[in-house]
Amino acid sequence: MRAVQIGKRGGPEVLEVADVPDPEPQAGQVVVQATMIGVNFTDLFARMMPADWPIAPGVEAVGTIVKAGDDTGALRPGQRVIAAPLYRLGAYADQLLVEATHVMPVPDGISDEAAATLTLNYGTAYAALHHCARVQPGEVILIHAAAGGVGTAAVQLASLVKDTHVIGTASAAKHDYLRAQGVHEVIDYRTQDWAAAIKESHPDGVDVVLDSVGEDAFTKSIGVVRYGGRVVGYGLSSTVRDDHGVPDIDSAVSAAGSLSPLLENASGFIGCHLGAPAGLFRQWMSHLLELCEKGAIRPHIDRVFPLEQAADAHRYLHERRNVGKVLLQP
Repeated sequence: MRAVQIGKRGGPEVLEVADVPDPEPQAGQVVVQATMIGVNFTDLFARMMPADWPIAPGVEAVGTIVKAGDDTGALRPGQRVIAAPLYRLGAYADQLLVEATHVMPVPDGISDEAAATLTLNYGTAYAALHHCARVQPGEVILIHAAAGGVGTAAVQLASLVKDTHVIGTASAAKHDYLRAQGVHEVIDYRTQDWAAAIKESHPDGVDVVLDSVGEDAFTKSIGVVRYGGRVVGYGLSSTVRDDHGVPDIDSAVSAAGSLSPLLENASGFIGCHLGAPAGLFRQWMSHLLELCEKGAIRPHIDRVFPLEQAADAHRYLHERRNVGKVLLQP
């Protein structure tokens, strides 16, 4: 089978398609023939993390089970499923090996494209809003990178909470898209000081900030929450440069400021990671599948690249060109 592999640390050019042996499941595992594969910012970071090269990136896919090991419950060959290897990676391939705990059947009413957005994008947004921020009706929510994959998911999920007021940051070309998604205020982070704009329109601050950017190690987001507000950090995309270079995570993290603003404002910073216990992960995904089947959430697919153009898909994310989800198709 084909798999996109990272052979060394570097930019998108290190992604290469290779022929590798088909995977064989052990007990508690299944092999899924992929039809759609999610492309995410976390895949960009996979190119620079320490690893036993080569590795295949990718944390989510949709496809059909072709092999099942023992102890996989009701899962069986022929089922269409979401397959989420998450931070074990390996989704950029014709077939992927996944723990049965992270495989979910897909209802007939949900397309492969839509299902391929649910794990990382909607799963992260749901965890950030409900598990971490515990968002309440009537709260003001600021969502950074609101037109991206997780951002779009967060906008839609936040809008399902009664009387929330949603603010989104994005480049000007994406503002009409965000308004159509239901965002009440949009801020152009490229031409405006977004923190100053928030303080002008909401002098007392906002209740919740969902921050995938990590600008100034999240200190700017911490500075715009009101008393008792919550900042949920789930990414460091500010370290990914438009020149397609290697993300500089260390320098971003080292810029972290004092915790005193949190103490003085009775506010909180909460890290969000989708690697929850399997039972909780499955609970979130079951709810998201239900919302998607009912049409309450509407995944937006920006572009589908062939598997062999994975490097181009990474460049597309580097340049912040996507509005919604980017996929690979084997």
